[in-house]
Amino acid sequence: KVLELHGNIWNARCNACGREVDMATLVDLADPGPDAPRCGCGGRMRPSVVWFGERLPEAVFEEAAEAAAECDLFLAVGTSATVYPAAGLIELAARRGAFVVEVNREETPLSHLAGRCYREPAGEVLPRLVSRIERHLEQDREQEREAQLRDLFGEEP
Repeated sequence: KVLELHGNIWNARCNACGREVDMATLVDLADPGPDAPRCGCGGRMRPSVVWFGERLPEAVFEEAAEAAAECDLFLAVGTSATVYPAAGLIELAARRGAFVVEVNREETPLSHLAGRCYREPAGEVLPRLVSRIERHLEQDREQEREAQLRDLFGEEP
């Protein structure tokens, strides 16, 4: 599951009431025009992202912290690992025993927590990692099915 901790640029959010909509329903993305679109309540719509200095959405951050505390694998992708509280998720996952993989062109202050660091573009590394993870999960499922069948039928002929 992907948690959009810093929001989603393809969505718009009203500054006044918080309503969110697909950005494409508000503006012609090819020619957005000079004026910010307005919500039905009269508030200005803006990209649904967290700007520097704004607080992270509390519910999403809590869900991310729970996931980091319980995960086996934590991917830290394209982060400076210097802006908190988000950077603290890496530390939390590592402290709870997750295998941390860092994908970043440069070393970060938290690189030492990673079991594996990739210093290549995320767009090249992530497809390889996804394929590797999918293969591993499929092998686990096959081994689990075999073990369940052995348990079901025992060792007798």
